[in-house]
Amino acid sequence: MKRRRFKRMAVYTAAILAAGTAYYFFYRYTGIGIPCIFRTITGFQCPGCGVTHMFRALFEFDPETAYEANPVIFLQLPLFAALLVKHTVQYIQNGKYWIGKGEQIILMCSIAALLVFGVVRNLQ
Repeated sequence: MKRRRFKRMAVYTAAILAAGTAYYFFYRYTGIGIPCIFRTITGFQCPGCGVTHMFRALFEFDPETAYEANPVIFLQLPLFAALLVKHTVQYIQNGKYWIGKGEQIILMCSIAALLVFGVVRNLQ
């Protein structure tokens, strides 16, 4: 059973990485990205605006530009990566996925930081 879950997660991971890489090259060579619906409708930047630019900069090993594109998500990436790895291993080993109380608090604080950032970035 663990082997089947491991294979499934490997396929999902490969598919996500392939899609992300394809999107990177498409965006890099065409300049066409996924538009922000919130910004299109309201004219304001949402807390996630700049993520495409951030990942492009990271893909090109330019952390300064990545930070400038969206500093809050950039700073949260290591945390999210660690949680993703932890829960992937947890799922492979147990076939279950759950979020502990401490992780819930971390995620709520992350969401709060994004909401505050979303307001502050539009006041400038």
